[in-house]
Amino acid sequence: MIYDKNSIITALQEAFGQVATLIEEAEAADLEKNRPEKWCASDHFRHLILSAKPVVGSLKMSQEDLLKICQPENPSRSYDQLVLDYEAMLVKRNGKTTATYEPVHLKDASVEELSASWKI
Repeated sequence: MIYDKNSIITALQEAFGQVATLIEEAEAADLEKNRPEKWCASDHFRHLILSAKPVVGSLKMSQEDLLKICQPENPSRSYDQLVLDYEAMLVKRNGKTTATYEPVHLKDASVEELSASWKI
């Protein structure tokens, strides 16, 4: 298990390095291939970057500052309950997430732009 800040940073760097290598070795056309209603490789890559950026940002903060801005608005839930709640929300919204989780600033970025945007 990863417990401390340095191991989390190292694990993120290693994981991103593995993904980046796969992306670099892939043909550009293969990165954009997808099936209807399925994400292509570049969509997954974009999602990884957008979802990891807040984690990376929080790792740069002091624990005191992080606690100031990260007070939960709702009681804690188990992972299973979180999944159930999220799936119920998706059903209500016809499979669309809320605007809060819509990737906007990198939505149309190329794989190269996404790679350049990831800095740990």
